[in-house]
Amino acid sequence: MNQPELSPRETRLIERIKDRGYEITVSLSIPTYQKRWIALDVMMVHHEICPLDLNRFADACNYEFLHDLLGIRKHLNRFRKTFKNEFEPNFTRNIKGAKSCLKSKR
Repeated sequence: MNQPELSPRETRLIERIKDRGYEITVSLSIPTYQKRWIALDVMMVHHEICPLDLNRFADACNYEFLHDLLGIRKHLNRFRKTFKNEFEPNFTRNIKGAKSCLKSKR
C-alpha cells in the first residue's frame, strides 16, 4: 500500500486514534493487533474507501469509538479496499459528492 500524504492535523488525529484504540482494547482484554496496523487501517479507510471525520472519531465515547475501530478491523478488505458485510463506520465525513463506504449493488 502506498501511504497517502497526510496533513499534520490528520497525522495527529490518527496517532490519537491509534494510541487510544490500543489502550482501550488492551484494558478490556479484547484481542488486538499492533498499533501500527490500527493507524494503517484508519489511513486506508480515510484515503481509499471513504473520508472519516477523524476529529469526531478520536473524541467519541468508548462505545462508538470501538464500534468503528473494531468494525474497521473486522470488515476491512485490504486488497479490494472495501468493507465486507455492508459495514459503514459511524464517523464518515458528510462531504457533498463523497463516495459512500458501501458499494452499490448493480
